[in-house]
Amino acid sequence: MGAHHGTLLDGRHWVRGRGKAARLTGEDRLEIRRRVIAGETFEQAALAIGCSKKSIQRLLAKTGGVAPRARPRSPLRLSLQEREEVSRGVQAGESMRAIARRLGRSASTVSRDVAATGGRRKYRAWRAECWRSSGSAEIWSSGAVR
Repeated sequence: MGAHHGTLLDGRHWVRGRGKAARLTGEDRLEIRRRVIAGETFEQAALAIGCSKKSIQRLLAKTGGVAPRARPRSPLRLSLQEREEVSRGVQAGESMRAIARRLGRSASTVSRDVAATGGRRKYRAWRAECWRSSGSAEIWSSGAVR
């Protein structure tokens, strides 16, 4: 068998081994995962490790990939504490405007959160928090599900 070779996006070439392709060591696999989790592209990680981008793709496909990075909560979203206040207000029969005014939030933000998680009768802060943090809200609002 010949050498394994390829071209990187920046035009540089790489060559790996002669004959049978070298296998990634356990240390290589850990380093690849660390680099990808840190935000490096597959190409950057491959160059640093000395393997092909395809090797990284195969490794991550076999091991289930890398969990997405946790995104910080948008300041436009209600916090758990705010949701608890909304829940108390809803239970007390307050209007959405009154609840929003007390929180210093837009009435539409409060109303949207209540409507999206079951309406006045079913709204609970913990349920809204779980639903919003699970990604269901993003899937629904993207139009992917209707």
